[in-house]
Order: sequence, then C-alpha cells, then structure tokens
Amino acid sequence: MILKRILGCICVVMITANLDLAQTNDPAQLTTWGRSVQGVQLSIAITNSAIKAGDETFIETIITNSATNAVLFFRTGRDTDFDVLLTNGSGSGYHLTPRFISGSISRVIINPTTQIAETIPLTIGTNIEPGDYTLQAYRGFMSNDVDFRVESNPLKVHVK
Repeated sequence: MILKRILGCICVVMITANLDLAQTNDPAQLTTWGRSVQGVQLSIAITNSAIKAGDETFIETIITNSATNAVLFFRTGRDTDFDVLLTNGSGSGYHLTPRFISGSISRVIINPTTQIAETIPLTIGTNIEPGDYTLQAYRGFMSNDVDFRVESNPLKVHVK
C-alpha cells in the first residue's frame, strides 16, 4: 500500500514537472522577430497558414522596444496602422491593408523594455491566385524625431 502511494506521488511529480517545462511566459521563446530598427522589433503570427481567397483571417502582432529611449507610433485604426504585404515567388505583391486617407490620429508611446500586442483583420482578396506566398507586415514609428519603418518576420502562407 505504501509503495503504491510513493509510486503515485512520483508519477504526479513527474507529470507536473513535465507540464511546467512545456509552459513558458517568455515571449523570446515563443516569438520570431523581424530585424531590429533602432531597438524596435515587430513579430507577426497567424493561426492558420492555409487561407482561402475571399476569407477573413487575423494576424497577431507584437511590437517590442528594447531601445534605451521611448519611441512614438501613430494610431489611425487597427487595419490601417500596418502595411501587410503578400508576396509570391516571382516577387509580385499584394497590399492586404488599406492606406490611411483621413480620420483621427492618436499618439502611442512605447517606453523602453515595453511591448504592445494588436490583432489585425485581413481579407485575402478573391483576385489573389492560389499558391504559396510570403506574408510580412511593416509599421512606421519615430525615434528622436526621425521616421523609421520596422518589418516583421516573414511567414509562409498558402492561398487556396
């Protein structure tokens, strides 16, 4: 009886230890980043890499500021703040987000060692031919009154 309890406790400890190893809250272990520009990086993720033309999907974005100074972003709307580009193997690209034309603009300051996450809605146009593409997002920002543009990690997607 005692041996069964001991073995049961050992199994519970092993299962718990295994679950703890699989879980992480460290974004660096979960996220692939684009190239750093002035200490700012952009990461995108998509839940389904196979997308039907005409369907709406969502991209999860994370912007991190590892610089020693705050950076400034302008917010116009979640679907116009980012330039999301779908590019095929021959280099032809499709802009999936509309350009900002007019409306309200607010300032977003990202302090050092801070991250912000946003979700971008996307519709893959029916004019896009089926095939394999690279999806990448771009976002403008200011640091020390100078304009910069950061690009995300590329994602491979298949349009069906």
